[in-house]
Amino acid sequence: MTTTTHESGTLRELASNFVKLDQFDGGNFRRWQKKMNFLLSTLKIAYVLDTPRLEENENESIAATRERQKWDNADYMCMGHILNGLSDEVVIPIEIGMWSHKTTNFEENADNEAMKLNLDLINEVREARKKSRKRQAFNK
Repeated sequence: MTTTTHESGTLRELASNFVKLDQFDGGNFRRWQKKMNFLLSTLKIAYVLDTPRLEENENESIAATRERQKWDNADYMCMGHILNGLSDEVVIPIEIGMWSHKTTNFEENADNEAMKLNLDLINEVREARKKSRKRQAFNK
């Protein structure tokens, strides 16, 4: 499968702009997870999260070798994007066995309620913008 220069440029821009998205800092995991899954799906590498790596065989075909190498490359990229999406506050304390305030005081119900509130506010903001545009169009 070949990609045109325009498509690969767009994917490259998407990947480089991902660092501008919020990093996971210990709260609102589901939102971060959905955004990460969207990015990995857009880059067409999300399949490595669900698909096991092909085993190496002594007499395997060239196509099977290429498919395994493709999976290895996608897995490497996937891991890089996931690690890039985690803030140091989450990664470093876990690496050295320390827990941060956010991880020790995490409450799933409170996080879910905050996510629902944010989603509700999105609809309110959209409605307010629609009304504002209607008023502006009417006043012209």
